[in-house]
Amino acid sequence: MPLFGQFPFGPSELAGIGGLVALAFIPYLLLGLAVPYAVLYVKDRRNEEHDSEIGLKSALYFMLSLSILLILSGLTVLVVDFLTEEDRMPAAARRSSEFSDIQRTAFAMMVSGFAIGLFHLVVILGFTNDRRYPATRRVFVGWRLAICSLIVLIAFTVLVIQVFQIRRPPRVGPGVAHPLAADPLLRQRPDRTPPPISDRGLKSQCALRPHVGGCVQGVCV
Repeated sequence: MPLFGQFPFGPSELAGIGGLVALAFIPYLLLGLAVPYAVLYVKDRRNEEHDSEIGLKSALYFMLSLSILLILSGLTVLVVDFLTEEDRMPAAARRSSEFSDIQRTAFAMMVSGFAIGLFHLVVILGFTNDRRYPATRRVFVGWRLAICSLIVLIAFTVLVIQVFQIRRPPRVGPGVAHPLAADPLLRQRPDRTPPPISDRGLKSQCALRPHVGGCVQGVCV
């Protein structure tokens, strides 16, 4: 079963759902900024020499961490799309040099995360006292390591689940498969197409199955 399939929602519905999800997760994201800042503030009050830029550096490192997570999320989407592309797209579409919508979205996430992360990194290195007081950097490095490890764990588990899935052949139609599909001679010679079945043959096959309603194009429905 492919991981990315056809969603029953349009672009407007998906945008609304994404907005609700973002609003629901904003308080939890702010905790990722509030908790490290509180820890750093309490620790700085105990020192004789205080750091006057704890709040600024906490906000900058928080945005830098979110940018790195955005890049990793785009890479995860790209890898999962590459591994599940065979189940979702025909061979003719896979040979095309154009990128799919999922791949374009993944690249957009990576470019956005790289640009925002680079901007905040330049501000941190050039306009703050990060080298003199590295406590904020150390706290957010550990914060990023924990979150990235969680993302890697989830992504790796999803990929392993996809690898262990059973690949079942597609059915011919909504009913049972074609009556000649189980012929061993046809399986050995796939280049031969099965001969057409007459109406009398279809009626006789459907008569053997009283629970079906009839035959449509060689398939009992």
